[in-house]
Amino acid sequence: MKNTYKIALATLILCATWLSCSKKEDDPAPSTTSSTSSTSSTSSTSSTSSTSSTGATSSTTTTYTCAPYYGPNDCADAGFVPVSETVCCPASSPYHCGTSCYKTCNAAGAAGCTTPTYYGGASTGSTSSTSSTSSTSSTSSTSSTSSTSSTSSTSSTSAASTEVIFWTDVSTNGQIKIYVNSSYVGTITSYYPSGTPSCGASGCVTIDVTSSTNTWYGDQVGGSGHWTGSFTAVPGCNTVRLH
Repeated sequence: MKNTYKIALATLILCATWLSCSKKEDDPAPSTTSSTSSTSSTSSTSSTSSTSSTGATSSTTTTYTCAPYYGPNDCADAGFVPVSETVCCPASSPYHCGTSCYKTCNAAGAAGCTTPTYYGGASTGSTSSTSSTSSTSSTSSTSSTSSTSSTSSTSSTSAASTEVIFWTDVSTNGQIKIYVNSSYVGTITSYYPSGTPSCGASGCVTIDVTSSTNTWYGDQVGGSGHWTGSFTAVPGCNTVRLH
């Protein structure tokens, strides 16, 4: 009985051992999977191209043309010169544009004037004159335009003064400013279609003269008429007609 128990116990142990070994053989062996993850990184290099442009600025210098004004210096203030019939500018700024005076022609032109003006000096004309030993002398003169003038003088031994009258017989001449020896002496405002007026007549220019030989010129107000000439004055009333 005792032996039978030992045999049964040994059999159980043997069976248990077999089952254990058989299980180990049937169970799949765990596999170890190693995974390697690789991270690929892509580096991108961006390049920024910059373009610098250099602009060249070209400058153009404009040269202006200024027109001379010829007339006597009858400006009331010392150190001023005339640049038109009605405007005087300082001698240090003799170029005129609009209502202002400038030191240079280009400065006046840059102010917007098409043709700035400047003082060109007094304009004098010379004509040929002939005199006779009698008391009547005649002077012929031609103007810079198509206008003509004539000068006549009648002397009297009893006359104590020497005068000259400037007059016109043409209505279309309008008003004429008269300058004698580069000085403004008056404006003709009337015309005499028939007959020569006497010295002192209304609308004419009459002056006393002290020099025997004189130069003169006339400018049409608001127009382009221009007369010029010279005359030899004798005692009495000398006349200068502007045609």
